[in-house]
Amino acid sequence: MLRIRTTPIFSLSLLSLGYIVKFMQAGMREALHQDYLLIVRSRGIPERLVILRHAVRPAVLSVLTYMAPQFAIVVSSTFLIENTFSIRGLGTVMTQGALASEQFYSNLFNSGVMPAPGMIGLYGPTLALPIAILYVLGFMVMVLNFAVDFLYYWIDPRMRAES
Repeated sequence: MLRIRTTPIFSLSLLSLGYIVKFMQAGMREALHQDYLLIVRSRGIPERLVILRHAVRPAVLSVLTYMAPQFAIVVSSTFLIENTFSIRGLGTVMTQGALASEQFYSNLFNSGVMPAPGMIGLYGPTLALPIAILYVLGFMVMVLNFAVDFLYYWIDPRMRAES
């Protein structure tokens, strides 16, 4: 089972992982050259603890800022990955719902029979399922943005001092 899912997972995470590593590396380079780390090192704290406790926190801030919109990009990419690798998931269900609705309405309008206004939804499939999936995904992105803001507040002591 895991062997089958390896390629889709790899293709979804490859682009995001590269940017995350790049942001983390740049953040660590900047954080390791800060003046306050000289003071921490002069106290005799081991380098490993200096990095883990004092340098990683500011470096993670740029990664957190990048992660919230990246989640939306990864979720939208899953539709393409599901279709490419023939995986049944939300993207497939959403695509099939939109195509079924489009096929139904094109057949209906091409037949010359026009339903009464406001009654189209009673005659066949509508776009309710794809729209519901988009609402849920939009809600998930909003919740993730809120969580990132909360983590940003928790990680960065400057944010706590301002409020």
